Parts: sequence; C-alpha cells; structure tokens
Amino acid sequence: RDLFFEEINTVEELKKAESAIKQRAEFSGKSNKVIILMCGNPATGKTISAQKIYDGLLARRHAGLLTTLSVRNALNLTDLNSEEERNRVYKEIAKQADEAFESGKDILILDGNFNKKQRRAVIYSVLAKHKADFYAVLCRVDNEKTIVRRMEYRKNNPYSIQDKADNMELYHMIDKTSDPIGEDRIEGKAPKII
Repeated sequence: RDLFFEEINTVEELKKAESAIKQRAEFSGKSNKVIILMCGNPATGKTISAQKIYDGLLARRHAGLLTTLSVRNALNLTDLNSEEERNRVYKEIAKQADEAFESGKDILILDGNFNKKQRRAVIYSVLAKHKADFYAVLCRVDNEKTIVRRMEYRKNNPYSIQDKADNMELYHMIDKTSDPIGEDRIEGKAPKII
C-alpha cells in the first residue's frame, strides 16, 4: 500500500515520512540496495526533506545523497531553462548513483525535479544494474501562495543555484511539461510512490 505525503510541514510529519521510508527500505526483500527519488516541482520541499531523510538514515545505513543542485554547481551548469543542461545533469546524477553503489553505498537519495520520463529512465537503468529497490517521494504543495512565498524567499536569499529557481515562470514551465511518474513502469510495474 502506497503512502502519500501531500506536504511535510512539521517535524512530526517529517519523522512519519522518514519512518515509512526506513521500514520499506529495510523490509522490501528485493535487494540490499535502495534508491529514494525525491521529485516534484521547485519549492515543494524536496531538498530539505531529502537532507532530513539522509541524516536519519546515516545512523543505520551506508547512505548517499546526490542532488541535481550539486551536479549543476560542480559542472557549472547554471542555465535553469536549458534542456541540454538539464539532460546533462540527470545523466551525471545517474553516473554518480552507479558509482556510489559500486563504492559500497546501499541506499541513495536522489534530489531533483525528475519531471521527465527520459530523465527518470537513466535512473531506472541504474536500478536494473544493481537490482535495487525504488521509492519515489513525490513532493507537492497545492497552495500556490506557499510556492510564491518560497520563491520570494529565494529571490531575497540568492546564495546558491537553488535560489536561482526563484520565479513562477520556471515553476509553471516544469509543472506543465512534467510526465507523471505514476505512469512509468519499472519491470512492468508502477513505481512505489510515497
């Protein structure tokens, strides 16, 4: 049975999400490797939630956190509207996920929009290679005023590339061009969406 977290607003809600992910990762039985894909539109809490889940898992697992943000920074890919740069970022994060599993990590949290099926497909190839379990955490905020407030915060605190994703045009572009992750198939089955 899938669990859905519309929005994580409190520490209690975050702990509930972390607990559900830990239990599913530990008892899924497919392998000892897991990818948790944090996905959704900008300013929906992916990065903060990914970091909290990572921090919680570190005490019990050999975990890794890979973010499209860190890939963009490392490769100096700063054009958030460039499809070419976006595709490079997602190919690189898949490469890093493969390398992390090869180096002994057993659970990976991947943080990014992952709004296109083709961008998720490169991750699915890593899943197949390593026989890893997969969980998608779809981060959503249905109240557009909350998104606007978060974008305004980013505009006023431009310290990282994440803060360049600070306008509603980018938000709406990603939202309107997204391929629903629930329609994907991994080994013939829909992904587990939390």
